[in-house]
Amino acid sequence: MQPIISRTDYRQEDAQLSRLCFALENDGETPQAFAGLSAQIGRFDPEGAMALVFRSDWGREMTPVWQAAAGTEIAVTSGRACKGWAPWAFIREKRGVWRFYALETFGNWRLKMTAEGTVVFSYDAQMLSGELVPGERIDAGAALCAQDKSYGALCAAVCRHLQRTLPPSRMDASIVSFNHWWRYEDAEVTEEIVLENARAAKKMGIDLVVLDAGWFGEPGKNADWTKLRGDWQRVNPERFPHGLRWLSQQIHDLGMKFGLWLEPEGMGEESILRKAHPEWEAKRRDGLPQSFLCLGAQGAREWLLGEISRLVEETHADYLKLDFNVDPGFGCDRADHGHQSGMGQWAHMKGYTALLDELRDRYPKLIIENCASGGMRLDLTMLAHTDVSFLSDPDESDHSLQAFLWLCFLPPGRLLHWAWSQTRAYADGIHAFPPLAHEKLAVHAGAAMLHPFGFSRDLAGMTKAQRGEIAAMIARYRKEIAPIIREGHVCLLTAPPLRTNRTDDGRCVPFSGEGCVCELRGECRAARLTYDARGARIQIIDRPSSKENNQEESSI
Repeated sequence: MQPIISRTDYRQEDAQLSRLCFALENDGETPQAFAGLSAQIGRFDPEGAMALVFRSDWGREMTPVWQAAAGTEIAVTSGRACKGWAPWAFIREKRGVWRFYALETFGNWRLKMTAEGTVVFSYDAQMLSGELVPGERIDAGAALCAQDKSYGALCAAVCRHLQRTLPPSRMDASIVSFNHWWRYEDAEVTEEIVLENARAAKKMGIDLVVLDAGWFGEPGKNADWTKLRGDWQRVNPERFPHGLRWLSQQIHDLGMKFGLWLEPEGMGEESILRKAHPEWEAKRRDGLPQSFLCLGAQGAREWLLGEISRLVEETHADYLKLDFNVDPGFGCDRADHGHQSGMGQWAHMKGYTALLDELRDRYPKLIIENCASGGMRLDLTMLAHTDVSFLSDPDESDHSLQAFLWLCFLPPGRLLHWAWSQTRAYADGIHAFPPLAHEKLAVHAGAAMLHPFGFSRDLAGMTKAQRGEIAAMIARYRKEIAPIIREGHVCLLTAPPLRTNRTDDGRCVPFSGEGCVCELRGECRAARLTYDARGARIQIIDRPSSKENNQEESSI
């Protein structure tokens, strides 16, 4: 069965852009089977052409790989669109033209650049297969394709196009958040710790407190939240004896916003949910790494919408951080869920995006954050159904900038990260990633200030002087930088480090001794970030179009 491709062309400055939407349809009189999908989405001159693609894994998001375009093939089979490779690709032709491809999928995908100079987007048969009855049609994703004269011009054009065409975001760039996770995780968090930090955060100018994992489950500080995902009705009474409604009220009484973490698709192996509704659990004949809630199953999405709505209304939540820490692979293939065995992942993602849209319609002011073990599900699908996306779990400055600067084609107001966190030590003395002492925070915090940001550390344990330094930075951010973020785009004046192979670990590469320089450019002002061995410094520049301040973007 050949895909139906509908095309919409756009113009953004000198850039040419096209959005290709794929569908499968049975226009015959008998059922028709299909196995996979393949569509040519572009052409390029293969002689001397180079590809810029990005490996992606936990703490290794947006790892750039620079290689010959002809023969480049990347794919995701984990079920999360950025687990393995990121769904973005650039091609630089020998004559200097740059091309860009971005995918809108339901988790798995394949992208191939052939020796003949074609760019092919496809699903393997394992990714999508089934049978359509006469007259049935299914949507099967989309691709955004663009070309321009230079890398910087192309990124700016794509960014402006997305700012114009994506559904509006409720995330105000001026919002600065506190999240308890890295300093306390689920092992140490209590309601008093949250409130102590909320009171300190208020004095620093932080206006959103997000309660991360650790608030639900069985009594006791040693309860394992991963095994109890889905039990959203069970607030841990030892850690949060007064409950979520009370905690939220305390934070709202401080004049702050309240946010709540959930893993809505989670179904912990020891959860009440799994025992009460085994008919909703995703299963696969060849096994799945972990349990999760199949939103293609009859009744599962309706139940989940009710649970989330109850929590939002009970706590008057202003913000939801929605996480997903499971690789669903090729998805559920149960015969009793109402979806076909080869369409489990498709059905699940259709259910999840419909859930997101229902929440946004029901609560017009609610901000929804897209997170999946950090940045494992950052693609055009999630950008279109949420307000802001988390870049990565680790947030030390080199890695944070690696992810953010290579995503300069996305609207910066839709990307969230924290300034370098204060991670807790585990029983063996190691940390999830290198922590940063309070006294060094002011030197590095600027590296996170070209997009919405926050903090995950013991704010109450900082000295008055340290809190004062950060308060001044937040005030400056809110006054001078946030207004540029809303409609601005990021321009690289020096390129972040590149890799030329696929064999290294993929963790952040330290910037060179000369560091990097980039600008967040608005219509009348720019915020120039310089990052080097001395730290991160931001300079506000008027009239960025003047000769002095309108430097050429870096060559790649």
